[in-house]
Amino acid sequence: MVAALLGFLWWNWSPAKIFMGDVGSTILGATVAISLLNADNSMQAWTALTITLPLSADAIYTLVRRLMRRENIFKAHRSHLYQRLQQSGWTHAQVASTYIGVTVFIALNILVWGALGAWIGLAFVVVGMVAGEVYLSRGVGCRVYGSRGEASDRFLRLRSHQSTTTQHIAISV
Repeated sequence: MVAALLGFLWWNWSPAKIFMGDVGSTILGATVAISLLNADNSMQAWTALTITLPLSADAIYTLVRRLMRRENIFKAHRSHLYQRLQQSGWTHAQVASTYIGVTVFIALNILVWGALGAWIGLAFVVVGMVAGEVYLSRGVGCRVYGSRGEASDRFLRLRSHQSTTTQHIAISV
């Protein structure tokens, strides 16, 4: 499966020539779920699940975040951490390479440390998500989207001043 996904990644890297789509991602998710359910013991399943943490933790965090904000979780959105990183100015390659790097880091930790490596991976993902939120909360740059969701050429830069009564918003075109 890893070889097939690497082959797919070659053609799916930005600018993508092919897309997995809903059917492909559903089959991939079902394959991972079935593999986890067929694990011989719970520790083996946990270490295998840890490999998916960069994306699954992002999905869980986004769902919880949207529920806490009382947003409709069935409505399309752009609030995943990886989407917000792109909106802040990161390129597709930077975001994808970061997620791939974290996944490889987790896999190497599991290879070297076993179950302890899985817990190290979990801690690394949590720290990484907190770091991502801190980075994004600084308002470094947020791309403005039009009514149809397409990216405009404007970047919204937020700067918060010492004064708590005034915030200045500068829009660069």
